[in-house]
Amino acid sequence: MKVLNYISDNNEMKQGVVVVMTTHVIDTKNNNKANIKELPIAVIKNWKLLYEKEYVIQYPGNWRLEQSGKMGLTFILYSQSSSNPDRFDKNVNLLVQDLKGKKMRLDKYVEISEKQVKTEIAYGTILESKRIYNGDNNYHKLLYTGNTGIFKFKFLQYYWIKNEKAYVLTLTCDINEFDCYKETAEKVMNSFALQ
Repeated sequence: MKVLNYISDNNEMKQGVVVVMTTHVIDTKNNNKANIKELPIAVIKNWKLLYEKEYVIQYPGNWRLEQSGKMGLTFILYSQSSSNPDRFDKNVNLLVQDLKGKKMRLDKYVEISEKQVKTEIAYGTILESKRIYNGDNNYHKLLYTGNTGIFKFKFLQYYWIKNEKAYVLTLTCDINEFDCYKETAEKVMNSFALQ
């Protein structure tokens, strides 16, 4: 049980005992009144939460968040680097693509993406492509390798289509380091949920 301080409708500070069964975010932007919103994910202890209008995601406290819009990405989460100097920063990033008027379904989006892997990435090889059914949060998972310049990468991507937008969540990692980061990165990616 937790003791929760909250602001009541008449703006008085009150205290109550609450048994927490679901995860919530308290939004106090509206006239100092607390609006409690249920999150579509369970909070992971000692992780940070990125809560946006369209989505929510969690990541380890020692990862770095960048929301500069660099390379057209909505956010980039950089993993904590090892003590050895890295040639490339392993990261999980989100690309949101406007599909307004295209009547694009997930199957077609995946088909186009798979074709791009094979034709636009040097030595692009698809290792896994499958649909994941997860209640209201269904998505497609694509695992592939390829070279860009001097780097040999392994990519893990999740695709969603909602409200005429494609959401592409990607883990990008040096092919030799992928297995070391996969477990934590998949936990991050699996915490992503559209709202």
